[in-house]
Amino acid sequence: MERYMADSTDKSSSSGNPNKKRVRGPTMMTQIDKRCCILKDEWKDIDNGIKEAIWVDVQEKSRKGRENVAKNVYPHVLSRGGYRMLEETIKNERISSRDDSTLDDNGSPSPPSRHELWKRARQKKGGEYTSKSTQAVAEKIDSLVEEAEKCVFVPHGRNDILTAALGTSEHGGRVCGVGKHHKQST
Repeated sequence: MERYMADSTDKSSSSGNPNKKRVRGPTMMTQIDKRCCILKDEWKDIDNGIKEAIWVDVQEKSRKGRENVAKNVYPHVLSRGGYRMLEETIKNERISSRDDSTLDDNGSPSPPSRHELWKRARQKKGGEYTSKSTQAVAEKIDSLVEEAEKCVFVPHGRNDILTAALGTSEHGGRVCGVGKHHKQST
């Protein structure tokens, strides 16, 4: 099947590409070769071959997304705010609970550790975890926290509680359990 490209930025009628169909509007978004806008009223005027090409692309992208989600062993329930919003939520809970053990010398709450963030990101509102494998890792984290308090387990550098509980080393360049834009430090 031939691929068609819709372009929402170029409004001129002359183009070197004979397959380029120009459609504009903010109502319905679709992915062909790049993102474009198609008005609902204009959709009925678009050739069925182009609609079929768009639908095939949408189905393929959806299939790939479902495959990626199925590979996720420890799914989280974070919203668009991600780890940053979760960290703020935990800090606010610590302030409202007035627990002095979670406050630093200035009276502000200490930031939650990576393993705390990881566990909370995978807990549903009722407190249960998103999967059995996540539950098992959470229990391992709890036991490692107890061992760290008794100085049986000493977290050091990249070998912290979360890394030990997951049983995998950190992916070079990314840090698990803290969201985007964080680098590893040894």
